[in-house]
Amino acid sequence: MIKEHVFSTIRDEWDQLLKKCNINNIFLSTSWQELWWDKFGIGDLRILAYSDGDELIGIAPFELVDSSVRFLGDTDLFDYHDFVISSGNELDFFRNIIEWLNVNHISEVILPSVPSQSPTLNFFPELAKKDGWTSNINKEDVCPKLELPSSWEEYLLSLRKKDRHELRRKFRRLENVGSTEIVTLETHDDIAKNIDSFFHLMRESRADKDIFLTPEREEFFRHMSNVLSEKHLIRLSLLYVESKISASTICFDFEDTRFLYNSGLDHEYDNLSVGLLLTASCIHDAIDRGLKNFDFLRGDEPYKYHLGGVDQEIFGVTLLKNG
Repeated sequence: MIKEHVFSTIRDEWDQLLKKCNINNIFLSTSWQELWWDKFGIGDLRILAYSDGDELIGIAPFELVDSSVRFLGDTDLFDYHDFVISSGNELDFFRNIIEWLNVNHISEVILPSVPSQSPTLNFFPELAKKDGWTSNINKEDVCPKLELPSSWEEYLLSLRKKDRHELRRKFRRLENVGSTEIVTLETHDDIAKNIDSFFHLMRESRADKDIFLTPEREEFFRHMSNVLSEKHLIRLSLLYVESKISASTICFDFEDTRFLYNSGLDHEYDNLSVGLLLTASCIHDAIDRGLKNFDFLRGDEPYKYHLGGVDQEIFGVTLLKNG
């Protein structure tokens, strides 16, 4: 049985279901999806929840525009999208979603940023094809990821020899500069007081980030940091060189993974590789905290591979109803 919901009627069940899924990341949480919808949603909200008796099996978080549905969120603010389905129930879930699509005269389904290991890629297009749909699957991007060992030394040994040597050399050079300090902020008040420094460095770091950080997205970042800090999910790290902030990162700790969401740096300190070293320090801290993965998220920037990232592909899926 499929029932339509709004966030307030499904929030707790959704987050509990997410823990039972093969694909589990912060972008699939109600916190993130509701934040985006409140700021950027333009169509009609269609949160479809499929249950078998009293057991919630899966959720399709859709935005409906005319006769087209797509996942909530966009590829600028979401690195991953997917359905929320308890492991082992994919076949039954997708059959019922396809039936809902047909009954409601949906002609197009747009699913961006689906991870390569998602059951969605294996089940949904094939089942839809049997019911009169044409599917198109294209590689969209890569999200390099790192499995974390149990110690920093073990991590260093896992890097290519050249990368390991360079990382150690760059840390030594930074230590010889003089006064340096990494400050990591987690509370609502501390992040709110320092978020403008993050925005400044983000804009300074690259022209495309300056363009990306529109007033609407800046407002989203502020609201997002407020909400996630209350849930102890966000970390704002600042690297000080002689009392001046030289680099910054925003990371999310969700389940057993640290996600590197965005960063910024002052090019005055390029000779010290402050951006790479702050990211490496975030990896070090994640290892110390016992996390299992470090996800660099969308993009193939070289520093991610110097720090051991291995590509995980994400795909865009489009389904069109024949006839």
